[in-house]
Amino acid sequence: MVRHFPFAAIAGQDEMKLALQIAATDPSVGGVLLFGDRGTGKSTAIRALSSLLPP
Repeated sequence: MVRHFPFAAIAGQDEMKLALQIAATDPSVGGVLLFGDRGTGKSTAIRALSSLLPP
């Protein structure tokens, strides 16, 4: 079961959240590559952001 968390509830990843928000609102950015150790919130952040985007 995949659990979903609100994007605003993600703590301690301010630069990642900002990069994702910019990529979601400015198509000229072209994307964001997330990398890091397991458990740092990469997948959680993407799932949370996707719930904010239009279908």
